[in-house]
Amino acid sequence: MFPADRGNVRFRGESLHLWDMSKPFQAACDRAGLREVRIHGLRYTATTVLFLKGIPEAIIRKLTGHRSRELERYKYLSPILRRQTVEMIVQAAK
Repeated sequence: MFPADRGNVRFRGESLHLWDMSKPFQAACDRAGLREVRIHGLRYTATTVLFLKGIPEAIIRKLTGHRSRELERYKYLSPILRRQTVEMIVQAAK
């Protein structure tokens, strides 16, 4: 979890929530020696991996915060996913 300072938070009830994670995230990447890593890139990668592993869309939406229609853009990514879909259809038709 990234620490929040008073100038970079939103109040929600009694708790403080970090509003902009970009600076703390970049500092963590710098300390780890990671270059050209973006938060959105990690979200995209996680969503892609979850699709490739066959995780149900409802779970992917919960984990990544995507809406249903936003996940449509990920479905074309994998030839493996397409092949698996065809194989499932063939098995269901037997």
